[in-house]
Amino acid sequence: MGIDLSFKNRVKRAGRFILGTSPEKLGRILEKADTVSFDLFDSLVRRDVPYPDSVHQLVAEKFFARTGKRIPDYSLKRKQAEAAAYAHAGGREMTLREIFGEMRSVEPESRALLMKLEQETEWEVCCADPKMKEVFDQMKRAGKHVLITSDMYLPEPLIHKILDHCGYCGYENLYLSSSFGVTKASGQLYQQLTKHNKSRPGKIIHIGDNIKSDYLRARQAGIGSSLLRGQTNPLKFHTGERNETFAAACCRAFLANHKPVGRNGRDQMAAAIGYEVLGPLLVGYCRWLKAQAKRTGISKIFFLSREGRLLKNAYEELYPYREETTAYLYVSRQALQVPMLSRCRNFHDLCGLLKPLMREHTLKSIGESCHLGGAYEKKLPALGLKLEDDLFRIPEAAQEPYFHLIQELGIHYFAEQFALAKAYLSQEGFFGSIILSDIGWHGTMQWALEKYCQDEARLQGCYIGCWNPAAAQLYERLSRSGYLTSPGKNKETELLLRFSCDIMETLFSNSEGSVAAYGRKEDKIIPVLREKEWNGSSLEFVRRVQGYAMDFVKDWNRSPLYSQADMPEELVLAGLRRMLQNPSLCTVNCFKKCRFLDGTLRNMLPNHSAVWYILHPEILISDFEKSSCKLFFLKDVFKIPLPWFWLLKFVRETLKIKSSNQKIWLEQ
Repeated sequence: MGIDLSFKNRVKRAGRFILGTSPEKLGRILEKADTVSFDLFDSLVRRDVPYPDSVHQLVAEKFFARTGKRIPDYSLKRKQAEAAAYAHAGGREMTLREIFGEMRSVEPESRALLMKLEQETEWEVCCADPKMKEVFDQMKRAGKHVLITSDMYLPEPLIHKILDHCGYCGYENLYLSSSFGVTKASGQLYQQLTKHNKSRPGKIIHIGDNIKSDYLRARQAGIGSSLLRGQTNPLKFHTGERNETFAAACCRAFLANHKPVGRNGRDQMAAAIGYEVLGPLLVGYCRWLKAQAKRTGISKIFFLSREGRLLKNAYEELYPYREETTAYLYVSRQALQVPMLSRCRNFHDLCGLLKPLMREHTLKSIGESCHLGGAYEKKLPALGLKLEDDLFRIPEAAQEPYFHLIQELGIHYFAEQFALAKAYLSQEGFFGSIILSDIGWHGTMQWALEKYCQDEARLQGCYIGCWNPAAAQLYERLSRSGYLTSPGKNKETELLLRFSCDIMETLFSNSEGSVAAYGRKEDKIIPVLREKEWNGSSLEFVRRVQGYAMDFVKDWNRSPLYSQADMPEELVLAGLRRMLQNPSLCTVNCFKKCRFLDGTLRNMLPNHSAVWYILHPEILISDFEKSSCKLFFLKDVFKIPLPWFWLLKFVRETLKIKSSNQKIWLEQ
């Protein structure tokens, strides 16, 4: 009766945990040795695939891409050929050529190509284990004799090439079972090692991850040995999904092998969010954006400030030799929509422009956003209005007088800014067919830009996500699409992003303030920027997150195997869901001091404790409705791990309960 492999693997892991040592502690053990021998695979070198035989699946796909032929059950055939070669070898190590010689159901020409593709793929998937690379380099600096000893059927020239690719150099000898014809598992390869190094004084210690081959057999051969515990899953937001595709599993292996550790608790969280969540999202979006540019034939991409800066950096990193031109455009809802008030004809037009500009539509916030000055506050009482009044609750009799007050105080500023904004767009070459790249959501900036350009520009919005607000008439005619969600598509992803807007926008925000207006400097139009809403530890945390995200983009682009591959959307969504759907308190606390500007400056997360809110329920409701990161809000207030996403989805989709902001969209 066969042994259950999952049980066998669990026993092996338990043995490595009991007997093994972590790479961090190896330095002290190896101080006693004069000669250090390293195992190769799963010790010095890892593969960017979930399992060693995953290489065979990649080879089958490459073979199909080259020849157009599918080999049914190739992975099984390859495994059976290896077993047959092992049986015929009679205890000695087999070679790759002998393995493919046993694959008699495949014609010789195809076997030769498959063997070539396997060697090519093995080189592509291999990467250095960073912790073991540090140990290896430490031994070289200490003047130790460094050897590499491995049971492997691959040819020796390929192993040297893999080691060079992974940055391992300066080792004195390579003891490879396929070259010597004997194995570590039998103990005979260790005999060759001791024979060749017997003239050297001092102790030899071998390091590896296999209990039998690396630990027990080395000791039986009179060589000291140290067992590696093996790699634990370093990923916080990826643990493997049910029914995970092969492509997603490969990308998850890549993440686990390359993810930086982080210096401390907060930096480790930045590494997790940046490398595991934001990095794959950037790669996936940029690959999709490239495909959109090719599909539409549009050769101009404008990345919109401020979130577009990171998108532009990632795109240019992935495509340094691109055909399309890329540019960064300084725009904001305030800089574009406030000047458009000069084109308003009545109170209804005024409401239509101000509605998407801010979340709180108090007359005070409108006065500040429109730069109306002190006269505005003085003249409001004559209309029977106060600064605290809501624009959409102004009595009908005061609506047109209020509109005329806005025009009276601001018309010259509005007209001047409209002309400057239009001149800025012309100066930046904003005409012809253009792709707009931004984080997205409704498409307000695209709508405003179309108003400025009229027939001079044809805009295609390509966003991370976009959806219609409660009343969609303003946006339905826009030509736009989203990578993760578009109007009417991927509703669950749309809800996840809706409940986490502020978090997403913070992750993409750069260190500049938003565009408040436009001005002149010599003969150029320049953006006038606000001060950054937040700084200090919060800004530093977001910078670290973005730094780790760009590290992922660079690592992915350097990979011989993955640089031309699409990022599986399921992996991107898996990371986002684990971070956003039920955030940990540790994740929430990292964003605690962030602030957000949408008409008024507000804290992104709650201002009070659960006890305070229970005593002031009306303020809890008000703050919750205003929040654009509701999942983090609930977690921060109540702490307990309830399924907040599903509760909010039920309230919104089943009970049809709307927030006050949504009601404004529906009513106007």
